[in-house]
Amino acid sequence: MRRELYERVAERYLERYKELCEFSEGKSNFRDVGGNLICILTAYAELGELGKDQRKYFMDALKAIRSYFRLLNKFPEFRDAELRLEDGYFPDLRKYVDSEEGKAEREKLFGYADCRAKHYIHLAEERLERNGR
Repeated sequence: MRRELYERVAERYLERYKELCEFSEGKSNFRDVGGNLICILTAYAELGELGKDQRKYFMDALKAIRSYFRLLNKFPEFRDAELRLEDGYFPDLRKYVDSEEGKAEREKLFGYADCRAKHYIHLAEERLERNGR
């Protein structure tokens, strides 16, 4: 991908994020999770030419935010809680991803431990899709 493409992708999701922030109240899980992923996308887009690892982080963040927006659209009760509550729809998952056990799981799943937002989305998606809610 070239810099212009990275920038367009980052801008597109930044706009979607801002639109939903209008419905978000104060501290919310959406602002935390979505904001972290937007920061990754925009920071790497500003770099322009990305190395192999940087492209992987950018693409991982892009996949995660796409999944997050899909879940927000598909599950209204999830969307409502994510936009309103600091710990979101799954407070237990928030606690887990912040734990040492969660950090170790991220290392196994993703090969790095620094993206709690991606991990939360991964776990939320599994739970929502499994339960159909």
